Amino acid sequence: MSEIRADNTPAIGRYARQRTRAKRSDLIAEELLRWVLLTGKSPGDRLPQEKELMEMFGGSRGTVREALKSLEVQGLVEVVTGPNGGARLTRVPEDRAMQLLTPYFYFKDLDAEAIYQTRLVLEPVMVRAAIDHLTEADFTAMRQTIEVCCDGMEGRANPAAHRAAELQFHHIIANRVPNALLRFFCIFTNHILYSMVTPKAVVQGEQHAFAHHVVHAHVEIIEALEARDAKRASMLMLEHIRTAAGMVEDMEMAFHQAFIDQSMAASLDIIATVTGMSAFDPRPKPASRQTKD
Repeated sequence: MSEIRADNTPAIGRYARQRTRAKRSDLIAEELLRWVLLTGKSPGDRLPQEKELMEMFGGSRGTVREALKSLEVQGLVEVVTGPNGGARLTRVPEDRAMQLLTPYFYFKDLDAEAIYQTRLVLEPVMVRAAIDHLTEADFTAMRQTIEVCCDGMEGRANPAAHRAAELQFHHIIANRVPNALLRFFCIFTNHILYSMVTPKAVVQGEQHAFAHHVVHAHVEIIEALEARDAKRASMLMLEHIRTAAGMVEDMEMAFHQAFIDQSMAASLDIIATVTGMSAFDPRPKPASRQTKD
């Protein structure tokens, strides 16, 4: 409860005090976004001119411009200068959203176990949500990821391409989830896995036992998905994620142990790994998605 002051008015709570200390431009940016949602605005719609925004939200010209600049950096607004200029709403690209969110987790001690605990919850639900929306093109694309994985096991694809293909299989399914929030959570969780854990596997070279498991599991999952057997597909995905979790946790442990042994650490080419992985993105291009937000 809020404290009561001598004049019988509630004292400002901690949260309220923090809000009053926030930059005025940040508050206007938040208020403007709420106004956008409540008035049903859409990407492409123009925002009111600066003068009107100043009157609506009680800020100076400089403060309003700073608020618009903040929204532009976030990808929500495009500001055009000139006589016919102004601010226009834009749809935030998925890549931009992930770029903004990913750094938050870099120093959170987020390990493979935590990520796979999340995948155990999300991915069986993802399969059930997507199964009726998968197309023949999706099944073809999923089989192509398995071909890349087979090439990796035979040494015809490098470890970075191999690991990216393994995750792309899951992204193809996630891309067909109609619920935009669930879809983003699934894709973002796998993006975090690829960003923070996969490099530790790639730097160690090919992982044959893990690769064989993944190919076998993915083949079974495709068969269940094509049969539109949601119960079996969901069960297979759960078993796959559970088994993969233990194997990836072992890879992560081996990576950390390598740094204890200086001779082993010297054999890990960190720079080649991080630069090599930048050439591969497991996420399918947004244009391939046909489900509606």
